[in-house]
Amino acid sequence: MKRPQNPKKSSHIELIKPDRGPAGGGTEVEIRAKMNLVGVEHVWFGEKMAEIVKATPPLSLKVKSPKSLPSKVNITIRTAHGDFDLGEFTYD
Repeated sequence: MKRPQNPKKSSHIELIKPDRGPAGGGTEVEIRAKMNLVGVEHVWFGEKMAEIVKATPPLSLKVKSPKSLPSKVNITIRTAHGDFDLGEFTYD
């Protein structure tokens, strides 16, 4: 599944931790939001889909970063309410 082309920018994110990790992937990233994260269907780091490790409704989500080249990428989610850019993640 491809990353959404025109996600909305979300200002409802409280935390993306850590916000960087190795290019080999596998970093467990916690996302906490002021918006409801119930029903998150997919999470992308740039163009690559991340594995959802744990969802703790309604405001917390843990995902595992996919492999990537060293770069800065957007984290995007798909929910029943639309597609949202949450912030950035840096691959070292």
